[in-house]
Amino acid sequence: MTTRIASGATATGTIHYRLDSITGPIVASVPVSNTGGWQSWQSRVTNLSGSATGVHQLYLTFTGSGGDFTNINWFQFARGTGLPNGYSVTQAEASSSQSGTQTEATSDTGGGLNVGWIAPGDWLAYNGIDFGTPTAVSITTRIASGATASGTIQVRLDSTTGPIIASIPISNTGGWQSWQSQVTNLSASATGVHQVVLTFTGTGGDFVNINWFQFAR
Repeated sequence: MTTRIASGATATGTIHYRLDSITGPIVASVPVSNTGGWQSWQSRVTNLSGSATGVHQLYLTFTGSGGDFTNINWFQFARGTGLPNGYSVTQAEASSSQSGTQTEATSDTGGGLNVGWIAPGDWLAYNGIDFGTPTAVSITTRIASGATASGTIQVRLDSTTGPIIASIPISNTGGWQSWQSQVTNLSASATGVHQVVLTFTGTGGDFVNINWFQFAR
């Protein structure tokens, strides 16, 4: 789904799309941070974390760390491509939970936000990623780095200590907004529905920005 948002807030928050009541099942969670102003609009694409079929009352609920944090112009759902959602682009900033990272505006194609300030020991988690069957075979990660330190993105299933299905080595790409798409073959199979967790190891401090990732069969 796509949500058209703007924010001039210092506070951050999340828009939750729910079915049938204000406590109903969440089908999408859209993280919101400052876009540059209350009329600086961005289209935020978010994969659904639950299925939505038939007729429902749709609720938008809001959680956050402070006061007013977002303006909304419109939103739009899109049908799936016939493949499970793991094979759609997952925006890095659409994590279900995280530790140690921040978001910022990106100059990459399509605009929006990237996740940055990523150092060894940080992590990002994405709920409800469906690989279906057969297994995924590769992952493309959209990365940038202006660091002297190197590191590795570890793609894990179900927890920060879960099995590693891919390891993505990171080195300097020429700058924190010099973007490259890095394709990595999976080292283990991934089928069915999982939480995907990105963990980070390295030799120093912040070493990578991430814009999005996408699995392929």
